[in-house]
Amino acid sequence: MKKLLLLLFFISTTCFSQDIEYKVYSYSEFFNLIANEKDSVFRLSNALIKIDYQTDSISAIRNESYEMRNVPFRKDTLVIDIPIYLDNVHFENPIFRRSGEVGFGYLSLIHFKEKVEVRNTAAFNVSNCRFDKPFKISGSGFVCSELVTVENRYNIKDRISFEDSYFKEGFVLFFNCNFQDEIVKTIVSLGKNTFHPNPETKETISINGNQFGMFDLYLNNFKENALASISSTTGDFGLFENDFNTNVVALEWNSSEAELFLVRNIFNNHVFISSPKSTTSTIDLAQFSKGIIPLDAYTAYLWFEIQNEGTNKKFTPEDYYLNDSLINEFLTKQVIENEEYYNFHMGGLGAFFDFFKKGYNNKAANQFYLQLKDLETERLKYEYQKNRTFDSFFKYQINKFLKVFSDYGTNPAKAVTFSLYVILFFALIYLFFPNSWDKHGKNRIMNRYRFFTKYMNQDAGMHDVYLEEQQKELLEAEDFKVYMQNAEKYIPGFFIATAMPLYKWAVSGTRLSASLLKHVDIMKGTWQDLPPHQRFWKSVLLIGAFITAVLYDLLIKILNAIMLSINTFTTLGFGEIPIKGLPRYLAIIQGFIGWFMLTIFSVSLISQLLN
Repeated sequence: MKKLLLLLFFISTTCFSQDIEYKVYSYSEFFNLIANEKDSVFRLSNALIKIDYQTDSISAIRNESYEMRNVPFRKDTLVIDIPIYLDNVHFENPIFRRSGEVGFGYLSLIHFKEKVEVRNTAAFNVSNCRFDKPFKISGSGFVCSELVTVENRYNIKDRISFEDSYFKEGFVLFFNCNFQDEIVKTIVSLGKNTFHPNPETKETISINGNQFGMFDLYLNNFKENALASISSTTGDFGLFENDFNTNVVALEWNSSEAELFLVRNIFNNHVFISSPKSTTSTIDLAQFSKGIIPLDAYTAYLWFEIQNEGTNKKFTPEDYYLNDSLINEFLTKQVIENEEYYNFHMGGLGAFFDFFKKGYNNKAANQFYLQLKDLETERLKYEYQKNRTFDSFFKYQINKFLKVFSDYGTNPAKAVTFSLYVILFFALIYLFFPNSWDKHGKNRIMNRYRFFTKYMNQDAGMHDVYLEEQQKELLEAEDFKVYMQNAEKYIPGFFIATAMPLYKWAVSGTRLSASLLKHVDIMKGTWQDLPPHQRFWKSVLLIGAFITAVLYDLLIKILNAIMLSINTFTTLGFGEIPIKGLPRYLAIIQGFIGWFMLTIFSVSLISQLLN
């Protein structure tokens, strides 16, 4: 029955449109009608406002057409102080009349002090106007079927535009072309306008095109804390460099073929966007200071809230889109605790993830992937609090770890940084425990004290003390040399020829160090033998040399601890752990942590490479 009524309505409006007798007025005649209106409201229907190049110069503020190039134009603002209601009135604009003519301003420089409502228009072009009361432009299946007639029969191209205008109490555009077989692609352009909200609805702008329009909004300014709502079921729409300030923005976009362009706008408040469908669309995430909220999930939540409140209550944007506490309740509680909302919201975030993924924008896709995983983590936390089992606890904790370690696998560099912290933490522990890599162990600094004390109390030089310290290693090399020389008569000459260079290389490091120490030796004899006037500056040099040696020892000890930690973390040293006591057990724990982290890092890195 409902379909039959809609069909009858469509047939009646189509047939009726063919019988319309349009009244034709020039722009001068149109404005004179308003000026001479005796009622408190001006109403006009079924009319065409055409350009008369002989009389309409006073109606325009600028025109470069050939016919009017030498005539004066209006420079003052035209004030209209009565409400205006227009129905099926279409305005010719010379920019579409024929090539070579460029004209603007027939509906320009006008101050409308009262309400303006325009219905069923195919052509309405406004610039440099001021609207003190709410402005509304709307249409139904009637105007949608009449567009072709107006264009073909009367040479008026369908276009609706508003530029450089001021709307003090909101702007509403609503076109519903449900009764059409084809999409009506009228260009709707809004540029460089300023919108204040309607005090009753709290909306700066409300645009709804159902099977109608290709919307283009650019360089507009939206004032105060209000709602800007834009919806299109079929047509493309683009938002370019608009300043939405603190407006909450709701963008509904339902066509799988239409394109959405959001570029260089300013969004300082919540932005609700329906799930994107066309992969050729462009959405720049840098515009959104508070991110994007999937519109579908929040709409479902609002619908249930409205049902709970009762259908008799009148809802305004203040009740839902401008209600921060309600939005926060939804984002931080409802989508976590209510499984239905959770699934809706995950689906919305997933649609944005797929959209950016298909567009090869991995950076943006990763941002939504993080939101998906963060929401999943909060949901796992909630499930664990409700049912405290090891399974729920493990799932929750592993998600928390993956977030900290690598942003759920999207950031391998973060995994490297986190691994470095683990390595340094265990290296700090190993620093205070001896290991077989550290030759002197915990006695390293005490050996330095012993060396310098022996040097200052013996008549020998520093190099002699050093050689004495290295006597064991030197004796082993000397024994090797003597042994090979004694065997020279009994073995081939090759072995002697290669053994002597080996001997020299073995003792070269010790002898080179001794030679350097001999050349920098600052004290001849003992400390007691030094004259009093030399003791001060030589003590400064000795203390400096001692501190340098100690710092070198500390550096070697720190490097040993770090290398030991790296060796353990990567599990390369598990054939022989070069430590004893408690650190040996800590090393096993570190090895397990390293194996686990390196596995996740490898998966994360491979995932990013494949992406």
